[in-house]
Amino acid sequence: YSLSVNSTFAGSFTLNITLNGQNFAQAPVLVNIAPAAPSAANTVAFGDIITNNTYVPVAGESIDIFVQLRDTFDNNITVDDNVTITAVVWSIEGQTEAKVTYAPDLTYYVATVNITVASFYHVNITLDSFPIYNAYHEFNVIPNVVEPSTSYFFK
Repeated sequence: YSLSVNSTFAGSFTLNITLNGQNFAQAPVLVNIAPAAPSAANTVAFGDIITNNTYVPVAGESIDIFVQLRDTFDNNITVDDNVTITAVVWSIEGQTEAKVTYAPDLTYYVATVNITVASFYHVNITLDSFPIYNAYHEFNVIPNVVEPSTSYFFK
């Protein structure tokens, strides 16, 4: 006998095999199904700047954008050294590339950018040069308000 499994779900599964109602001698069998290759079309970005419409960053703050790799079947993929995640942020002031690192638990990526000038910005995130699902986003950065106690006036 032969058995073939075609699953769209990644994970660990227990497979119990019976023959004529009797458990097969080596059953149950643990089956590990790995996710498929990362898919830019299914990979998503999230974080305040992407998902929170009321969040307005202040100049000088670090902005984190989180990126969750997913395969064609929407299975989450832990970080993969064989892919390149790039986050580019630009405005009329110029362009900068966010620093992309792994999250501490290695389940997603973190793109961090520190914007020091108040302006209207764009961000585009790619996976191996292909735009991810919600890659393009626009946002405003407001000026950092100086506290009166730290302002000095000279005559």
